[in-house]
Amino acid sequence: MTKDIILAQGSATGHTHRITSTGVTFDAKTGELVLKKPVVLVHEEHKDVALPAGTMYVGIKREYDPFAEVIRKVQD
Repeated sequence: MTKDIILAQGSATGHTHRITSTGVTFDAKTGELVLKKPVVLVHEEHKDVALPAGTMYVGIKREYDPFAEVIRKVQD
């Protein structure tokens, strides 16, 4: 059965980074993404990204603002 796996959702736009496929498992707690075959990562605001089969880890990117001296999540 095909299902949507949402890897991340933009906090500003609500858009999602998602995979629609079978043979995909994602553990949001550890960030482990297991792809049993190549898949396509879809997002409304940029081109699709082809991902090869294998195990990868999904994490939240952070950026440092030296002027405000803060670390924050990158906004999508």
